[in-house]
Amino acid sequence: MPRSNVKAKRASTSLYGTYAMPNSQRLQAREGQSEAPLAAPLAPQTSLVSHHVSTPQTLKASSVPRPGILPVCQPHLDKLVDVTNNCSGHGTPYLKSKGKPSCYACKCSKTVLSRGEGKGVKTIVWAGPACSKKDVSAPFWLLAGISIAIVATVSWGIGLLFSIGQEDLPSVIGAGVAGPRAQK
Repeated sequence: MPRSNVKAKRASTSLYGTYAMPNSQRLQAREGQSEAPLAAPLAPQTSLVSHHVSTPQTLKASSVPRPGILPVCQPHLDKLVDVTNNCSGHGTPYLKSKGKPSCYACKCSKTVLSRGEGKGVKTIVWAGPACSKKDVSAPFWLLAGISIAIVATVSWGIGLLFSIGQEDLPSVIGAGVAGPRAQK
């Protein structure tokens, strides 16, 4: 590592160092340069749904989830299929409630994956308004419940050992041991 100029460091009167403003010519030269894009621009997204669809099962679902928070209900089936990318391929659209504004929503289903012969299956439960999020509430509560039970059991055991250690020994144990005799 090269040696730095010690006198230049000590000449600074500020504890935090100094800052020199860049000149305007360097700023203008820097602003004039354009950066090259890292990737080619994406093609504009086309709608996955034609607006004259009678059944949502004929549509292909996109694996790309929609950004943002989606409403649970949509007024029309076509709009629901368009907004949720056909329930992200993890559910089916259904009429949730009839009324003046009808409510169409996604009914999420489970995905069962086979791990191979003799290795069992893995079930993924989907949730959210577009069935695009993995539901991890059951594993969370299982892990949290077991953790709380283990902490409670260990605390109870330590408390029980501590309370037993504070008790006096029974006199039966003390009777078998003879103390030193007094001399006459």
